[in-house]
Amino acid sequence: MLLCPGQGLKEFLIPRGGEATRHYFYRIVLSLWIIMGLSWIALILSEISTMMQSHMNNVAASTSHRLSNLEELVKKKAKETRDRFSRREFYQDMYHLTHIKAFQSQAESCAARARRKRKVRAARRDYALKTVEIVKLYI
Repeated sequence: MLLCPGQGLKEFLIPRGGEATRHYFYRIVLSLWIIMGLSWIALILSEISTMMQSHMNNVAASTSHRLSNLEELVKKKAKETRDRFSRREFYQDMYHLTHIKAFQSQAESCAARARRKRKVRAARRDYALKTVEIVKLYI
């Protein structure tokens, strides 16, 4: 190889004479090694991405399974709570209903007495009649 100032890049890269064939052979072998290394890197990256995709699918499936179990648990707890509150409301309603019925019977008897005796003032009679109407609205 001859290196002289003023010569172009082509003369610098390509040797003269018998060294040229060996030089080209080394270049070809080196480029094949580079291509093979790049293909190995691509293969390794492909395997890594496949493994990551498989792992992500497994995680997604297990998360979906856990979420469905959690959804069933939440539905069960909501039903229990709803039943508990409906029972509590039922007993509270029954308690209020008995008191309202007692109050209604008192108001009706008061109104009946007011109508019978006609001695009670009109305001008291109107109050008793309105009370009976209000109680009937709630029943």
